[in-house]
Amino acid sequence: MTLFESWSLVIAVINIVIITGGLIFTYRQIKLTGEQVKANAEQTKLLVASHADNHEWNRRFATQEILLLSSSGKFDEAVSLLLEQDRTTPIPKEELFAKFKEHPELQTKTHIMLNFFEALARGAKYGIYDEDIIKNARRGTMKRSVTILREYIDHWRRQNYKYWIEHEQLVQKWDDEDIRKLGKAPIGLTK
Repeated sequence: MTLFESWSLVIAVINIVIITGGLIFTYRQIKLTGEQVKANAEQTKLLVASHADNHEWNRRFATQEILLLSSSGKFDEAVSLLLEQDRTTPIPKEELFAKFKEHPELQTKTHIMLNFFEALARGAKYGIYDEDIIKNARRGTMKRSVTILREYIDHWRRQNYKYWIEHEQLVQKWDDEDIRKLGKAPIGLTK
């Protein structure tokens, strides 16, 4: 074997060792990258779950804040004069308008109250506010306002059918849920 062939063989062996080393290094880097991707995916899942929890907390907190703002006295007079009575039937429109004449600001406060309830219902519908918190805090008042102010609401709906519609739909939804809870289970169902 000539010197040239010997050196060619040595260089070929060195090339094979270098290429093999490079392939091993590349394999290890790919394996490490795969592990990093898996770890990042787990971190992403945790971050998404954390964001979802934070969003839910903020939504509930916003609901509590808006309910506390409603207690600041903006429509307390309307609530006390209209809803705190032991009335279970609608107030006749004429009687209500007579009360509005006695208390000139009462109609404005009544509208503020109904608009506030509409805003709560809309917020619950679109997921801005937590419906369960609203239901626990304001269900009775919201239901009574729809019942007692039925004729007044209908009077305004003749001008625009959308007035306080979501408020009424939310109250109706709650009533429907209660009716379903009272019903008997269908025959033949087993748990």
